[in-house]
Amino acid sequence: MFLPAEDGGYVLIGLRQPLPVLFDGIAWGTGCVMETTRIRLRAIGATWREPKVLWDVDRPADLPRLDALWRDEAQRSARWVRGG
Repeated sequence: MFLPAEDGGYVLIGLRQPLPVLFDGIAWGTGCVMETTRIRLRAIGATWREPKVLWDVDRPADLPRLDALWRDEAQRSARWVRGG
């Protein structure tokens, strides 16, 4: 299973067995990591699922989005604690 990231990489990988061929020589940090992995998966006849595309924090430019998420979660938690 792979959870692709919005930026072309992935957030999560779950494999039943090691498959180093998927990752050897991959262009990490580029927007084509997931697509390259799909091509390699097809080439070895593997099946996989991609249930949801998510975002991840890779670079400083991702931090404002994370900060906004944390602020939103903190506000929701505070409302819940207050019973509202």
